[in-house]
Amino acid sequence: MTAGEAGQGAGAGAVIGARARHAPARLRRSGEVRAVLARRQRRTGRYMVVHGHDRGDSAPPRATVVAGRRVGRAVDRNRAKRRLRAGLREVGVEPGHDVVVVARPRAVTAPFKGLCSELAALLPGGRDGAPDD
Repeated sequence: MTAGEAGQGAGAGAVIGARARHAPARLRRSGEVRAVLARRQRRTGRYMVVHGHDRGDSAPPRATVVAGRRVGRAVDRNRAKRRLRAGLREVGVEPGHDVVVVARPRAVTAPFKGLCSELAALLPGGRDGAPDD
């Protein structure tokens, strides 16, 4: 078995196939995140709060996921962030948007399909329902 077949190493990406989607670019600086939060354009769900902002251009979307101590221990916060990032990749974010996803405690144990469905509904220009399987 090669490294690519095992899902590890330099060739691991080739195993995923054509269905793989790229994650949106990240909001890296705290000032960028604060700017999105300051616009107070948010949508609240059971598993997350999504703050979105339409930049008015067609540049690639930017997103970040935040999980505060309310979510739980570090292990739980990291799990919630990983799951929400995977949801962002699955659902996709419209070009020209900045998005900050704030995890809620239920995001740790929520079914992934439910997470994706809620994320799709809450994102700016949101769609009703989960992505195509």
